[in-house]
Amino acid sequence: MRLLSCLVLLAAASAALGANQREPMPDDLKQIKITATGTLTPQYALLHLYAEQGYKGYALVDGGGRIAWQYRTKDYPFGADRRKNGNFVFMDKGAGLVEVDRAGRVVHELKQRDPENEMHHAIVVTPRDTVLYIAFDTQDFDGKRLKGEAIWEWNPDTGEDVKRWRSWDFMDPALDRSARTAGEWLHANSLYIGPAGNILLSFHYINQVISISPDWKTVQWRLGGVRGTIAVPADQQTSAQHTAAEIAPNRMLMFDNRTDLQPPYSRAVEYVIEGKNARQVWQWKAPNNNYSSAVSSARRLPNGNTLIGFGMEKGRNGSSGPTEAYEVTNDGAIKWHLVVDGVMTMFRVEPITAFAP
Repeated sequence: MRLLSCLVLLAAASAALGANQREPMPDDLKQIKITATGTLTPQYALLHLYAEQGYKGYALVDGGGRIAWQYRTKDYPFGADRRKNGNFVFMDKGAGLVEVDRAGRVVHELKQRDPENEMHHAIVVTPRDTVLYIAFDTQDFDGKRLKGEAIWEWNPDTGEDVKRWRSWDFMDPALDRSARTAGEWLHANSLYIGPAGNILLSFHYINQVISISPDWKTVQWRLGGVRGTIAVPADQQTSAQHTAAEIAPNRMLMFDNRTDLQPPYSRAVEYVIEGKNARQVWQWKAPNNNYSSAVSSARRLPNGNTLIGFGMEKGRNGSSGPTEAYEVTNDGAIKWHLVVDGVMTMFRVEPITAFAP
């Protein structure tokens, strides 16, 4: 009986400790106003929030815009995915990569590197349950230091961290560049694993998406942009795109910021690749012609709808605002609408089909 009593007391203490680890809602997160209308298909949407003088981190919201769970970052929230155990892996510009359990505890961490090799902008969990991420890869070019790009693979369970791919080995900064290229060469901003195990990498500065072979040895194709191998018609081109994904063989979905295009609006767009050409087969822009000069996302849902986030606040670098997200059907009907007020950016909006905070 004494042993049973001790076990009961230990279980109660453990439960109390677990409860204490669930921090109350931060005051600066409470100051961010989130409103939603309609019906969200996934259980939650994960918002990547950044307020310059306030909350920075990830907030899980339900269809009504209520926050069910959050994780505060030290700096910019730069990417999220989930491992097979249900834990989130987050990129925190101020800390590096962190695997976080449901109680918000960091169970594995890969620390941020120096500025010349800094992790940035994107992660994706592989079928092997490892994590691919983007990092700067800086070396001398034309008498100056120039930030190229690398893709690394991190195994949170073993700590192994391997550089898999370098832009310097496959591209030429003398030719693969634009007017935006300065101390930073390409500005990679998204990663995705394609249906054949290929790796999709988006380059903001040269308006291009590339496919890297599963063995990392070749660049299979370059869609649009500077020196592209797959042509996009002039009236269907993208500029400064984000979240490029091969959602089915030879079908590409992305958020097109249209940073260098007129008139100023942003959109979600889908292409089919046919040989050496790409053809636009679907697009959607907000009723208010929202223009987001940077960040933002487009994610295809299992039911065929698309979750689209316009992530830049009004007035920032010419953006029209507001910071908002939509779930839309293939025929363009709006099923859900979210507006976030009080942040500089909402970097991404990710569908979360199941989570138990």
